[in-house]
Order: sequence, then C-alpha cells, then structure tokens
Amino acid sequence: MASGEVFEGAAVPAKVSRAGWWVAAAVAAVSAGFFVVARDDVSEQSVIRLANPVQLTSGLGVEDYPTWSPDGRTIAYAASTSGDLTTGNTDIWVTQLAGGSPANRTPDHVGRDLFPSWSPDGSRIAFWSDRNGGGYFIMSAVGGPAQRVVPAPLQSGPPAWSPDGAELSCIVRNLEVTFLDAVLLSTREVKRTLLMESNVTAMDSAWSPDGKFLAYVAGNRGHDVTTLRVFRFADEQNIDLTDGRTKVWSPVWADASRGLFYLSNREGSMDLWYQPLTADGTPVGEPAPITAGIGMQRATFSPGGSKLAYSRGRRVANLWRVPILADRLATWSDAEQLTHDEALVEFVDVSPDGTTLVVNSDRAGNLDLWLLPTSGGAMTLLTTDPHPDSAPTWSPAGDEIVFYSFRTGQREIWVKPSDGGPAKQLTDGGGTGVQSWLPSWSPDGLEIAYTQMGTGRGTYVLTRDSGEIRQIAPTGIRGRWSPTSDWIADGSSRLFSASGGGERKITERSDGGTPAWAHDGKRFYLVAGDRKDLWSISIDNGGERRLTELNRRGGNLEYQATATDDKYVYFSWQEDTGDIWVTDVVREGGKGERED
Repeated sequence: MASGEVFEGAAVPAKVSRAGWWVAAAVAAVSAGFFVVARDDVSEQSVIRLANPVQLTSGLGVEDYPTWSPDGRTIAYAASTSGDLTTGNTDIWVTQLAGGSPANRTPDHVGRDLFPSWSPDGSRIAFWSDRNGGGYFIMSAVGGPAQRVVPAPLQSGPPAWSPDGAELSCIVRNLEVTFLDAVLLSTREVKRTLLMESNVTAMDSAWSPDGKFLAYVAGNRGHDVTTLRVFRFADEQNIDLTDGRTKVWSPVWADASRGLFYLSNREGSMDLWYQPLTADGTPVGEPAPITAGIGMQRATFSPGGSKLAYSRGRRVANLWRVPILADRLATWSDAEQLTHDEALVEFVDVSPDGTTLVVNSDRAGNLDLWLLPTSGGAMTLLTTDPHPDSAPTWSPAGDEIVFYSFRTGQREIWVKPSDGGPAKQLTDGGGTGVQSWLPSWSPDGLEIAYTQMGTGRGTYVLTRDSGEIRQIAPTGIRGRWSPTSDWIADGSSRLFSASGGGERKITERSDGGTPAWAHDGKRFYLVAGDRKDLWSISIDNGGERRLTELNRRGGNLEYQATATDDKYVYFSWQEDTGDIWVTDVVREGGKGERED
C-alpha cells in the first residue's frame, strides 16, 4: 500500500469473529509503554517516577487526547475553544516538543474531530469524526483531505494501528452491543470481534504488546464511574481490573504485557496507577500509585518510554441564574453568578418554597449533593458517601430529595430527607447491570418516575408506599414530571403519560437536555441544541420562545442543569480546562531509557 493511501466508501461487510486471528495478526504494540521490564516474578518489575514536567499547550478551551509521533518529536491532540470537547468545533492539532506554533490539521470541518492516533510510519493520523455521518477517518499527518475507513456514528475513543500500519482497529458500538472492528486498509475488509452485549460504552482501548489482550474502559462518558477491563482473546473473556466504583481512564500497557498503567481517581485526584498482571491477564495484588494530586485526564508514553505526555484539566461548570423577561432576551448583563468554584455543577433543582437550591457538585472532590440559597451564598454539604450522587430533585412537600447514586456499584435510585439523615435505596438491580437513574417526583409526591438502562430498558414509575413498579415507556426519558398533570416532559420535546396513555411530540426541537417545568405546568424551559441559549416551550401549541442571548461568551450550557422558580431560570455554564504536559520518565536508579 502506498504511503498515505486511504480508502473511502462503505466497508466490506464485517466477518464476525470470536477469537483467534487477532493474536496471529499481533495488532497491538501501538499503545505499549516500553519501560517496565517483566521478570519471572511480576513483583520485581522496575519502578518509575516522573520528573521535569513542562506545559506544552496553553490555548483557550480544552486540549486533550495526546498521541506521540513515532520519532517522539511531535504530539497530536484534540482541541476546542468551546466549553468542552463534546460540542462545537473540535479539531486535530499537532505541535513540536522543540517549540513553535501548533498547527490545525482539520480546519476543513466545522464539527467534532477527536481521538487522534499516529500511524507507525508517521505519515498518517487516524481519528474519529462526526463528518459524513460519523466514523473513523485517516488523513496525512501534514493535513489534507480525510477519508472514512470505518463507519461509526457513536464515538468510542482512539483507534489503534497494527505495527505495520496495514490495519486499523476501532471500537464500534450501538446502544446495546459493542464490537472491535479491524479494517485491512488495502481491501477495506473488516474483521469483527464481539466485546460485550451491554448498553455500557467501551472507550480508551489499548492493545497488549503480545497481541493477546485488549484493555479498555467500560462505563458511560460524562459520568464519574467506569471499569478497567482486559479482554482475553484466547477464551473471549472480559477480566475486570477495577470494581466500577471510581473513574478510570487511559490504559497503557507495560512491556511484555505483564502490567497496565491507567488513570484513576481512587484517592481523590485523577492520577497515574500501575497494576501488575499475570501471564493470563489477571491482576496481581493491589495497584500502586505513580503520581499524587496532579489531576490527569489522559496519558500516553513516548516510543521508548522516556517521556510521558498527559492532559491536565477538569470539567468546570458554575451555577448562574437569569430573569425570565417578557419584552427582551436576557443577556450576561442580567445574569447572576451563584457559585464561583473550579468545579462542576451538573444538576440543579429549586425547593417548592423557592428559597433553596439543591445541586450535585464535585467541589470537594467527589460528586455530592449540596444546598445553597437561591440568591447564592454559603453551600451546605448534604451527602458524604464516597461514591457519586447525581440528579437531585425536591419532593413536592420539600421534605425529601430523590437522586441516583453509584453506592451499590451501579446506578440506583435513592431518597434522603432534605434536612439530613440517612439515605434509603429505592431500586435494586441486584448487580445484574441494570442501571436506574434520572428520577422525578409525581405532583402528589406518592410516585417517582425514572429511567432504566440494560435489561428491561425503558421508563418506569415506582409507588413509594407499596414499592410497586410499572413501565410507562419503552425508551428512557431524560425528563421531569409536570407539577400539575401526569405528563412527563422529555428533553426531546416529547410528553409521556405517567398513567400509560402514550406520548405526543409537541415541537420538532430535539435537544436532549433536562427540562424545567413552570409552576402552572403550561410550559417548560430547556437548553437549545447548540447549548448556547435557554428556550421556553408551550405544551398547548408547541410554541417556542428564546429566553437568552448567551452566545457571546466562551463555553456552553451544561444541558442537564436547568431549574426555575418562575422568576428566574437557573443554569450551569460549562468552561472546562485542559492542557497538554510532557514529563520525563525516570527509572529506578536514575535511568530514563528502556532496559532490555
């Protein structure tokens, strides 16, 4: 195949495989970290430390997903000047370690270009993009037209090259099944292996150097718990290396496939950890921390393992409110900032008496529930469990708050007195992978609607007194119950009947955020699709009215954080941080190079 040659068009139909040929193909060494030497006893592996960190990028917005060129002199990464990498225009950039101005390699596409991966010969960069319906693309490393080689509408992390550059492997998924597809670039033939049958997303894959294993992260993007897994091709088994109660990202194999580096917040901050493995891919002992308190997002070792590139940053979204104005759009001059943290406010709700807000925020490290006055001020911690708590909603009487939590290792619905006291679990998936989330109270406070993922996917209503559960929709609803009727509004502008009377679409708007009902139940407010403005939607005639003009500021609306007291709309404005850093890797005894 000629250098830089790529192929466009629909891929040859995938041949579904459950094993074997992957090992023979030895697709793997791309992601290997080349510095920990496995001896006969895995406990005797060398120790590393990091030294001399240097900030490589400093642009506005977020820079993330670094990948090394084969010569170790250049790094490609994804960057966005908006509030995060999930919306707006995101491009693939490259920058030299020796200095100079970064160069944009994808200026031709106004959309999302993410997850760059450098080819072994340095001539090409593979990446995922939402262009042309979405998929994995290849372009010249110096820029130019990009051509799709694997269709994939849903993003699932960086692709991986075979050592000879002849094949590209990618995680491809739908809502229920996740595959690993490998495309032979000369013929576009696709060979497919089933990774898991689940609605859980697979991300951040990394091949072991011997080609026997695939490490990947299983979870749901944007949430604070994931699981690090090793897929063993010999018997097609998934091996969990972490318990799914912390956030884990960015696996990187050590030499000889006898250990994995990864990022985890198991001690609070996102830091680098190392887990020794046996020859069959199972963990040996407890993982060891390599760094502490850095706050890494992604990490990758240079060829030869003498340096580590990592992104450092976090999700930042502060709480604001704007008045609901009848005669004009509300602007930033009308807005009041209620929190001032370098932290995330993800959900918000207003108490029935209009005096107090409940939010979930990681301002103390973990995602916990907090209370604060509607006009801003001191925040009071409501939950202290070490696992993430999310989506709090006040009961109509104001005496309880319902939320979902990962306290059992999976999402379940919990309820807690608003003045303190122990939380009570309301749903129980029994460790089966069934996930329950996004709860909402009925107007009388006797029932709670929630979305269930996994087996029995759909929307359900739980009766508090009896514990009876009934399904009201076959799909999940990101919504809230009307304060005056049995309608539940979804962020896609659909109304679902909680009594089982069906659904109706009230506008063509389909934004996916969490709606906030006006107290009279005649309209709700939600985030627009571009995440720059708030809109009012009438349920009588589907009339839409724009409420704000917020697009003259960098960042985006956090689409799940919307609430109202009929005077103000409360929202969270997202302005994430992220930069690329490079540090030296020092072996125990002062060596930074590979030890053969």
